[in-house]
Amino acid sequence: RRDTCVVAYAAVIKAERSLYQVLGVDEGASLADVKSMYRNLAKKLHPDLFPPGPERAHAEAQLREINRAYEVLGDASSRASYDSRWKP
Repeated sequence: RRDTCVVAYAAVIKAERSLYQVLGVDEGASLADVKSMYRNLAKKLHPDLFPPGPERAHAEAQLREINRAYEVLGDASSRASYDSRWKP
């Protein structure tokens, strides 16, 4: 799990957004809220909904970023680790 946090944080530094911003939730959001937002975004940005081309590639990249954020924020212990280490 620690490696997941490090990888996710490296992606955040690259994007200059927190994992909370990636998912569009507040830092105080419950795990249920995080899961709900993740599912909504995953449905909206699923690559199969887009024709081949740049739009699909963009959706794939966004979905990868959303998946990384959910891996950390969707698990209570990973989220606590992220919050203690990476919050500004």
